[in-house]
Amino acid sequence: MRKLTVILSALVWFGLSYSTELVQKESRFSGEETVKRIVETVKRKGLKVFTIVDHKRAAEEYGLDMPFEKVVIFGNPRVGTKFMLEDPRVGVELPLRIVVYERKGRVYMVYKDPLSIEKDYKLKKFHRFFLKLSDNLDKLTDRLAR
Repeated sequence: MRKLTVILSALVWFGLSYSTELVQKESRFSGEETVKRIVETVKRKGLKVFTIVDHKRAAEEYGLDMPFEKVVIFGNPRVGTKFMLEDPRVGVELPLRIVVYERKGRVYMVYKDPLSIEKDYKLKKFHRFFLKLSDNLDKLTDRLAR
């Protein structure tokens, strides 16, 4: 019984320690157009687009087929560096990313809510930055949503 209690306690602790608060919205544009508009908006806001990962193309290079899926990776090194100096593990979450994918003729955008990153890494002293990031991502994706 003690072993079961320890296992359950561990599952509860791990389950509550890291959130998986993903936000998903349907885009009213094609996958390519959605990615283009995300990149334009991010650049206009003065952020750096580090890269765009094309999962479909990578799959095709290995003889595999999959629907459209790209990841736009972007951020502000001035801000992200502060977070990583506070907790280097947050580097696994940064730069920020939005996944754009197509399934059954519909296009979706998915990202991890920055407020959950703040919570996961206990970066409360940067709350106003994470709140602004969360709000900006919400507004950006809302403009593209159906």
